[in-house]
Amino acid sequence: MDGIVALATQVGLGTKLPKNLQSSSGLRVPQGMVLGPWLFLMYIKDLQDSVSSQIRMTCTVHFHVETTALTEDKIVCLTGDASELGQWSVSQVIRMSSHDGAVKQGRWSIVVTLPRDREVKYRYAICSFHGNSDAVRVLQWESARIPRTLLTQGDKMTVDDGKFGTIDGVSKIERGWLTTHSEYRLMVDSDPFTPAAGCGVSAYSIHISASSQDDIGSGQQTGAGKTSPSKRMKTCCKTEPVLIRVLNSEEHQPHEQQPGGRLINSDDYSIYSVQSMKPGSVVFTIDLYSCDNESNGPTLLGKSWLLGSNVKSDATEDQVLPVLLGTQIVGVLSVRSIVIHPLSPSSLCNMEVSYSTHWKWNRATLDGSHRGFGRSHRDSSLLQDIPVYSHVPENTIRAFQKGALHGADFVEFDVNVTKDHVPIVYHDCEAKLTTKDTSKDSSAPLKLPFWAMTLDQLRSLRKGYPFVVDEVSPYHSKQGESPSLSEADWPEEIRPFPELQQVLHALPIHCGANIEVKFPMTMEDEAKESDFPPPDRNTIVDTILNIVLRHGGARRIVFSAFDPEICTMLRLKQNKYPVHYLNYGRTDKYLCYKDPRSNTVTNAMWFALSEEMAGLVCHNDDVIREPSILKAANDKGLVVFVWGEDNNRPDLVKSLKDMGVQGIIHDRVSLNPENSPNIYLQEKGAPRN
Repeated sequence: MDGIVALATQVGLGTKLPKNLQSSSGLRVPQGMVLGPWLFLMYIKDLQDSVSSQIRMTCTVHFHVETTALTEDKIVCLTGDASELGQWSVSQVIRMSSHDGAVKQGRWSIVVTLPRDREVKYRYAICSFHGNSDAVRVLQWESARIPRTLLTQGDKMTVDDGKFGTIDGVSKIERGWLTTHSEYRLMVDSDPFTPAAGCGVSAYSIHISASSQDDIGSGQQTGAGKTSPSKRMKTCCKTEPVLIRVLNSEEHQPHEQQPGGRLINSDDYSIYSVQSMKPGSVVFTIDLYSCDNESNGPTLLGKSWLLGSNVKSDATEDQVLPVLLGTQIVGVLSVRSIVIHPLSPSSLCNMEVSYSTHWKWNRATLDGSHRGFGRSHRDSSLLQDIPVYSHVPENTIRAFQKGALHGADFVEFDVNVTKDHVPIVYHDCEAKLTTKDTSKDSSAPLKLPFWAMTLDQLRSLRKGYPFVVDEVSPYHSKQGESPSLSEADWPEEIRPFPELQQVLHALPIHCGANIEVKFPMTMEDEAKESDFPPPDRNTIVDTILNIVLRHGGARRIVFSAFDPEICTMLRLKQNKYPVHYLNYGRTDKYLCYKDPRSNTVTNAMWFALSEEMAGLVCHNDDVIREPSILKAANDKGLVVFVWGEDNNRPDLVKSLKDMGVQGIIHDRVSLNPENSPNIYLQEKGAPRN
């Protein structure tokens, strides 16, 4: 009302208006128009009614929430489904104020005017902001599957939400994902230091620090439009906090380093991480300390350096860095490094919903159908030759639809990315090509990685002679059996190499998907899964996530991968879908990978927990041999799926289900009758679509 009176006083009778004005009824008064007495009073009355109506339609809500003591750079923020709360967007979170301006008191408040008589959903998050920019970094956020809810009533409301992250007595808080910052990882395996001759050391520790160039001011323009040399952008050397996690029961969560570093033990695997807004400017300093004389404490053994600009996301081997004390080389240090960039576009992820660490623990064991409807060819390299092979070609649209029709709770399949950035479904990193002449004298199959071929080139392989793709011919149940149809007659739904987007659209929505992301790795005997240079991990993961986040819909989706860095990226680049770490453990059936995170289930478990992943996909040999592994993982909140050729044995499947594994991936769903029950449909009581 005060505004109405002020407007009347300012305008007066017979005065030109300073700007365009419009009332709620649509009466517009152009700028400069002179109001007569009657028109002026009518306009003021209409404007008064409009303001009063808007006041009656809103509710002023006072939000309050409590946290533990926070440092000065951490701010509690509010987001929700109303436009006034930013509509879940990370870039539009509402900053709250600490109680009485004291951050350490841990009580935060904000007043927001919201539409009246509306159910509003909202969450709290702890964020940091880069300088004066709008770059928001989510440190922690409330990730309960069902967010907080209020019904706005009356003119004013006070909402005291108690402790941050606790809703209805249940606490659910997750670390944030990458929104504007990039993250570096430096991995140090057991005994990474090789001393130079004459420089013996039996015990040593490692401490890693990081610094980067940060803008602290901007230049001023001269009359000619040029920046004055004395006033150009100024930078300072900013220290970035480096966290460490070690794959064991006590140290697997990220934490700060001790000043003298951490003692390196023979069975350690350590991961150092740091986030930066300007990844190209980061410089790592690695200090090695001798711990041979415990009474005197650690003494500096030497230093090494690593430029962030030299860290790539396609690395598969360690970097060997010289360690110097002054100008003397005292040895070399082996470090593996990787850089993880935020998902592009970052707007694909918000705070509306997350299933990344949710699981219904009283649910029966899920049946996962391998490659859609089961394998459709034999593999003579397997020790167990169990004759369960689908007559429908694996990894095709029809195979996925058949799997869902026969009661699969989810289908499992591998995804590769082509040279032109199209995610396609196929079970290996490379396409195996053979000549048309398949006699014994023919040469060995030629292998080409999918990232070296475009989608058109890949699909033309089946039509171009003398080469055809091996082991993807439809309608064969025995190796070497001829297909029952010529290639020209194949319908689209049984053609090989379907696009991931096609699969997501063709698969019934009630059937989940376990998407394994392929990346070539090194085996224990140093053999490589591909002789070609590896692709860029960031590009692979971003390409797949763009498709899944846009086309996944309400489907239950789980990501998995053997490559630990792919799993880390899947976890850090998005906050919606669960990630399960796929590992070999110890088995005689396959040659295992070199990476220590994959070749023991214990290491795999600590790694998954350190990254807040949802679970593991273990080989059945490990779970049968040592059932305590299942209990240990479940007790720590990790879901366990089981894979392996022996899962086609009914007696083993029964044993695994009796043990309580959460999911089994196998080829036997084809033995179920059509319209077999799906566990998700049973839970909802919904008809099959």
